[in-house]
Amino acid sequence: MAWYNDLYFRSKFGVLLFERSGRPEYPLQANLPKNALAMPSILIADDDPLLIKLMEHKLRSRGFKVISAADGAQALRLATEHKPDLIVLDGMMPEMDGFEVLRKLKELPETEDIPVIMLTARKQERDVVTGLSLGARDYLVKPFMPAELLMRIQKILET
Repeated sequence: MAWYNDLYFRSKFGVLLFERSGRPEYPLQANLPKNALAMPSILIADDDPLLIKLMEHKLRSRGFKVISAADGAQALRLATEHKPDLIVLDGMMPEMDGFEVLRKLKELPETEDIPVIMLTARKQERDVVTGLSLGARDYLVKPFMPAELLMRIQKILET
């Protein structure tokens, strides 16, 4: 995707530094508990392997446990097996699209309370309304700012 071309990351003194158009952007530090076993788990479901690698790195650098799925069917299976604390779900994936995954997650008693953030290129009003009406807690459109997604994840997990 085009937004990857001008975005790169590196680790410096344990803080992730992003540069975009030559301007450094320092993401906010997460207030992490000292007990690593209590760290929240995040399921990332997207068919773009580069996006998954980027988000895995960002989330792990903040201390989150990360599970990833490359298609909708795998996302549904991993969500029921692992019961993550939050799911980041792409709208357009093979096997089963994100909206169908969301619908099934909200129908299952064991996954109905897991907060879901839709992260998709589908940006028309009907797509946003559909995602939110199916039970998504938040809806972000690609291209997105990784630091914004991290803040939204943190805010949802704090509630």
